[in-house]
Amino acid sequence: MRWIDQLHASSLAVVGTLAHVRVSYAVAALLLYTGSLFLAAFRWRLVLRGLGGAVNYWRTLLAYLAGVCMGNITPARTVGGDACRIAALGATSQVPLKTVAASVVIERLTEALPVTALVLMALSTLRPGAGHGRWILAIAALLLAAAYVFRSTWHEWLQRWRAAMRTNAIAPRTLAAVTGCSTIVWLQDAARLALVAAACGVALTPAQAATLSVVSIVSGIVPTIGGLGVVEGGLVAALVVFGASLEVAVAVTAIERAISFAFGTALGGVALGILGARRIWPKRVTDPLVLQ
Repeated sequence: MRWIDQLHASSLAVVGTLAHVRVSYAVAALLLYTGSLFLAAFRWRLVLRGLGGAVNYWRTLLAYLAGVCMGNITPARTVGGDACRIAALGATSQVPLKTVAASVVIERLTEALPVTALVLMALSTLRPGAGHGRWILAIAALLLAAAYVFRSTWHEWLQRWRAAMRTNAIAPRTLAAVTGCSTIVWLQDAARLALVAAACGVALTPAQAATLSVVSIVSGIVPTIGGLGVVEGGLVAALVVFGASLEVAVAVTAIERAISFAFGTALGGVALGILGARRIWPKRVTDPLVLQ
């Protein structure tokens, strides 16, 4: 059948692209992602210390990586990952769960500025007369729709942040440092995507890399395990819009997900093993003080 032949030819083309990947770029992307995990853990520890939580970096890193793993294997993603790291640090340290939860809320809110910057960069790819303008306009509409659908969630997070800031004072200098870390972490996301694309011979502009990052964020909102299927579809579609062939777009997406999903999940699984899953899950985050 013709479609089987086409599928076979496309698969061979993807394999051919992967066989000729510039390994140095792919390795650089992997190192960039790994560094971002260590920086994110450092950022979280800054917030914890600012709230008076005495915890060493190693324990914070393990709890953060455990959250990455759990976020990748549960439909809740960010919520599931954050709940896991709150439980992990609460079960393996002397920091009160309420303080740990407040630190995560504050940390997440510091991401608002860099994520907004990425969205604005992504919207800058809208150019009058461009052949792919309608597709990118559709992406922008999707972003607005997601913001509207999940408006109650954003409102809830804002309320929690306000409550956390009222009851957990944190020095402005510390808050500025945390926001700086968040900015670097998200810039890394766009830079990593650009490196992965370059590994397959696709040159992305900063705005296009930011668009891919935003597409990943929005696609990840859909409640599937690790965003599987949705994130990949979004990345492939965006890459095709930016001029990549379907086969190359699939290859870029495969490498990116191998780094951000497979490698991140494996690293987090090791962290869970070190911490001891049985010490974490019996102590679930159901304390009403934590959820307030």
